[in-house]
This record gives sequence, C-alpha cells and structure tokens, in this order.
Amino acid sequence: MTRYVMAALVWMLAAPGWAQDRPMAMLRFIDRDVMTWVNDARLVGVLTDPPLAAQAGHPAHVVLQGHLQDAEGRISSISLRDLDGMTVAERRSGDAVADLVRNCLRQHYEAAPWQFEIFDASGDPAQTERARAVFALTDPSNGRVIGTLIVELDGAAFF
Repeated sequence: MTRYVMAALVWMLAAPGWAQDRPMAMLRFIDRDVMTWVNDARLVGVLTDPPLAAQAGHPAHVVLQGHLQDAEGRISSISLRDLDGMTVAERRSGDAVADLVRNCLRQHYEAAPWQFEIFDASGDPAQTERARAVFALTDPSNGRVIGTLIVELDGAAFF
C-alpha cells in the first residue's frame, strides 16, 4: 500500500500541471504578453497602407514570426486579417496535429472581436486544451476597426 501512495505522490509532483490551471495560465499569458503587442504599429501600418499582398517578405510576416518565436511554443499560430477577412500574414508552428485541429476549428468556430474560446482538442491527450483569441485592430487616427489578429494558443505548452 505504501508503494502505491509513494507512486501517486511522485506522479503528482512530476505532473506538468493540472488541467484546470491551464485556462487561467493561458488568460494570464494573453493579458501579460499578447496584449502588449496586439496593436503594434507595424501590424496596424500593414493594414492601413496598401497594397495588402500576402508574400514571404512582407513586413507583417517578420513581425509575426518574431512573436511566434518569443512565445516559446505557447502560440501555435498567428494570423493577421484585413476587414474583409482576407489573410494578410500568417505564421504557424510546425506541429502537424495542431494544423489538423486548426483546420477543423476554422470550419466550425468564428469568434467575434475580443471573444476568447477555450476548448478541448479531443483525440490527443497531449494537447489537452487550445484557445483562440481574436483581437480587433483599430486605426489610431479615427478609431475604426481595420482588421483582426487571431492568436491560437497551445495549452500543453503552459506547464
């Protein structure tokens, strides 16, 4: 019996984090990190200055790639879209499972600006939770919405 109790204690101490703590950790990350660069002047400038051509050397690609690398695996993808919903720039991590889940979610979920969705990625116990946050980007000169920034987080990377 003591052996089972010790095994349970070791498992509890070695566990990377409790599932119920992940949504709070994800929201803290959004509040403390993502919110600091959501209205980055370089991203807003890309949406206000034509032409909006999605290409590899686009300045928005460089900005998004930098934020994706700085997130250390917490962000699975970042997408910048114009007011019509067209993708201006998008960066993803190289996880095939994340791509599969992301493609399924795009067919079923369209969040409104400032709405956060936290959901399970069923079928993969390692990827217990995902969150997608959609931020409305506004033109600082007149306050009108000019596009959106979609940030998808990987809950397994938070612990």
